[in-house]
Amino acid sequence: MAIFKPAKSGSSGGGGFTGIKEAAIAAIVDKTDEKLPDGSKKYKWADVYLDVEWKIKDNQYTNKMQIAGSFDKDDKGNLTGGSVLNRMYNFFTVIGFTGGVNIQGEWEDEDGNKIDDIAQALSQYIDNDPIETSYNYLIYIYKEQPKPGQDKAWTRVASNCIFPNGPGMQEKMQEKVNFLKSKNIIKEFNGVLNNAKVDFDDAGIEAL
Repeated sequence: MAIFKPAKSGSSGGGGFTGIKEAAIAAIVDKTDEKLPDGSKKYKWADVYLDVEWKIKDNQYTNKMQIAGSFDKDDKGNLTGGSVLNRMYNFFTVIGFTGGVNIQGEWEDEDGNKIDDIAQALSQYIDNDPIETSYNYLIYIYKEQPKPGQDKAWTRVASNCIFPNGPGMQEKMQEKVNFLKSKNIIKEFNGVLNNAKVDFDDAGIEAL
């Protein structure tokens, strides 16, 4: 069975803790079928949920990125698309993984062989070198604008903006970031919590 990929649309796209960062993959965990204590599926809405942990150059902390969402399907249950597929295949293309999902949503390699454990299949791209890390990727880290009623701006890694780390890639990535911001896909924190009063006497530098 062939790997299913959605048709592409016509549009295209330093210092501190946020911004464009050089990164390496520290871990990839498949949380798609993670269970609650009662045995029910934790992420009922997710047909795929990959949790990617990144090592950041010149930073002792790691950041996590989620590639998660549901597939669009026809009345027979066959895949027709879904934004999560675009993010997933963009990530796979950048790291060099040629597998994916077939039209029934099952994992396969490029030759049509079934993949039983996608996290294991992706483990070859994890950088486990204890001495010298190869920062082969560029990622974009930002503080996300909270939704109404939320009282904290969470730090995110943009799952739709991963680039290989090479000559000229920083500029191309900045163009993509600017495009995603202009489309309100990346919604950066503007310093004010929605539907909440900010006490600037206590807000500190994080609010500036």
